[in-house]
Amino acid sequence: IVDNITEATERTTFADSRITHGRELAARPLEGQQMNLVDAVRGAESALNQAAALLDAVDNAANNIRRAIDALPAAIADTKSGIAQAEELQRQGSVPRADELTKAHDRAAAAVADAERVGPTDPLTAFTHLATADAELDKLLAAVREEKDAAERRARALDQAIATARQKVNGVNQYIGLHRGAVGSAARGYIAEAERSIATAE
Repeated sequence: IVDNITEATERTTFADSRITHGRELAARPLEGQQMNLVDAVRGAESALNQAAALLDAVDNAANNIRRAIDALPAAIADTKSGIAQAEELQRQGSVPRADELTKAHDRAAAAVADAERVGPTDPLTAFTHLATADAELDKLLAAVREEKDAAERRARALDQAIATARQKVNGVNQYIGLHRGAVGSAARGYIAEAERSIATAE
């Protein structure tokens, strides 16, 4: 992009020389010169098309830079929010994919620092790097939350199952207490095994 204007100027100069040459050929038409005239016109058209493409790239880059300048403050704030969420999860301990989360957190923090440092001079690069790091962190945060929620649901289900089993065992123990003579040793053994299993699950 830096050299585009210089290159566009060179192509425009070449196109001008081709046009001048074409006019000279057209002013003094000679037999067998028609192909030279066509070549001069085509050369001028090609050079002008290339110059236009180079200048369009400059315009597009300028638009992208302006958008990056406008979007950079919000992108920094959004990434800092994701970083804070990652740190909160890390403080809670027992986080799924903890190593991946730490690496994504560190990359996002580095991208924020770079954006704040180079944003004023190279906003497009700063925004691009920041957006990449933020997207990676957001994706990982969503995955961690999903896995954490699933683990919590499993824990609640286990607690409910243990409570139900404990209630049933207590009911059987009460029955045994009231009808000692009617309950054999095998049944008592099963109850004892059930109590050990519940204790292990707890």
